[in-house]
Parts: sequence; structure tokens; C-alpha cells
Amino acid sequence: MEPIPTLRLRGHWLEKLGFTIGSKLHIAVREGELVVTVAGARN
Repeated sequence: MEPIPTLRLRGHWLEKLGFTIGSKLHIAVREGELVVTVAGARN
């Protein structure tokens, strides 16, 4: 089986940024970037 790229983020710092357990996320793909934001959060 071919390896699949994986990204896992863990840490209390995520909660400080608003990423709480159960938060819905918005993921945007840009050239050379993966942008993850809490859905509905004001930027």
C-alpha cells in the first residue's frame, strides 16, 4: 500500500486559538498553503 500524507495537530495551544473539541473547521487550499480556520469565526 502506498503511504498517504497525514497531518496531525495536537496541543493546548489549539484551544487558545479557538479550535475546541467538536469545532467545525473550514479548510482552504492555496498555492503552497493549507489554511485551517474555525467555521463561523470572524477573521
